[in-house]
Amino acid sequence: MATTTYIKSGLEKLTVRPALLSDIDEIHTIEKSAYSNPWSSNVLLDCFKPNYWFLTLLYKDQIVGYSIVSNIVGEAHLLNLCIGKKFSGLGFGQFLLDKTVLNCKTQECASMLLEVRASNTSAIYIYRKFGFIEIGVRKNYYPSDEGREDAIVFSLVMDQSTIDEHV
Repeated sequence: MATTTYIKSGLEKLTVRPALLSDIDEIHTIEKSAYSNPWSSNVLLDCFKPNYWFLTLLYKDQIVGYSIVSNIVGEAHLLNLCIGKKFSGLGFGQFLLDKTVLNCKTQECASMLLEVRASNTSAIYIYRKFGFIEIGVRKNYYPSDEGREDAIVFSLVMDQSTIDEHV
């Protein structure tokens, strides 16, 4: 995906571009701000592979979020979508999800899978709003402060309809 700049009503310029190796420190800082059990820098670095799409979201030329998708034989797996804590609740996550799904559609993926913490009700709401359907539960999938937490597995079948209506 090439760098693309968007104007979202009520917001200044938002830019989506592929992540660069030089972005890792900033991305890792965002990861640590958003999650109690963040990925390490090495795990993030491991996502710079040919079958991965690692996108960044910039607001006022600052990285405020990112998404990571693996593509295996036309099936996209959303591994991580993260917005920095101080930018949550502003619609940036929905915007980035929209552009991530659109990227997968343009790459001719047939479907997208993802896991989300069962306690993450705001993300679950957004995924359902985008048309993701719950297809299962992975018991004790995520580490948590209380031990382990279930993940809800969602799937989205790609079609020719527009995604932009969700943002």
